[in-house]
Amino acid sequence: MPQKGFTVIESLIVIAIMGLLFAMTVPNLGRFRRVNQLRTAKQQLKTEIQQIKTWSTAVRQGAEIEPDTAEFDTIMVAYGVVFNTDGKSYLVWETWEDEEQNRATLTQTPSQRTYAFNILNQAQITKINNQPLTGLTIEQRSLSFAIPNGLATGNFNSQNHMVLELEFDGHTESVTITSSGTVF
Repeated sequence: MPQKGFTVIESLIVIAIMGLLFAMTVPNLGRFRRVNQLRTAKQQLKTEIQQIKTWSTAVRQGAEIEPDTAEFDTIMVAYGVVFNTDGKSYLVWETWEDEEQNRATLTQTPSQRTYAFNILNQAQITKINNQPLTGLTIEQRSLSFAIPNGLATGNFNSQNHMVLELEFDGHTESVTITSSGTVF
């Protein structure tokens, strides 16, 4: 009469195969998590830069908007962002102009818009146009969007792009901003 069930040897072979499959999957899960965090950081940065451009196109040219620090009628002419040398944060700024075309840049805007880039992950901006962030001047780390057209000015390469390189745990992604203000 044939016996039903599995022998001990057959059960041990199945357990060994499952153990090997598990051992092969665990390192890939960690890599997948890191790559996913980097892509999330990239998407967050793209969204926030697009939001800054949207602010610049939403303000009508010549609209009189009174900042908290101004004592005279001014118009806003640009929004911008400067990436801090730590690669993990940036500051949003506004540029205002009075009737005599005197300009004032407010780095602490009326709504105190200071953003920390990596709130949820450890990704950071390491390079702009293949140059290390720490070796760049504040002008080279700045990007601005003109009002009302949203055209960008900043440290653009020969293709009229500003390429921000993000890094997390040995993996890199890049965000590109064109002089027309497109972010991809």
